[in-house]
Amino acid sequence: MRGGAHYSTLATRVIDSHYNDLGQVEIVNMRNDVAVKEWPADWVLELSCSVDRKGIHPLPAAPLPPACFGLMAHGKAYESLTAEAAIHGIRNAAFQALLAHSLGSKADKVQAVLEDMLETHRKYLPHFLYRLVFVLGM
Repeated sequence: MRGGAHYSTLATRVIDSHYNDLGQVEIVNMRNDVAVKEWPADWVLELSCSVDRKGIHPLPAAPLPPACFGLMAHGKAYESLTAEAAIHGIRNAAFQALLAHSLGSKADKVQAVLEDMLETHRKYLPHFLYRLVFVLGM
């Protein structure tokens, strides 16, 4: 009912393969490391992986064509900036993330969207409040 059909089925198969040392291949989100050696190791990718008692092991994969890589790199830039902003409370990273998002606001509206988002969710974003107070010298 929540959506995400079959995630519970996948989770059950991954747990079963791990617990029973089956070595099944499943598609899961995983840190790239060296699966696609041409791409950054710290990217999380949806990869074919073997699952056994020792863990989840990404299988080597060829990189996507350059046009696909560009679109993917754009999305990864948004994700990285969002994580940096959330973890460290860096307003400029949040601004850049909103600016980079392909479905986001036009450039001249990003600052207003950022301020609205920070105000609306301030109880969940204490790092940003501290930074705002520090920047304003209060």
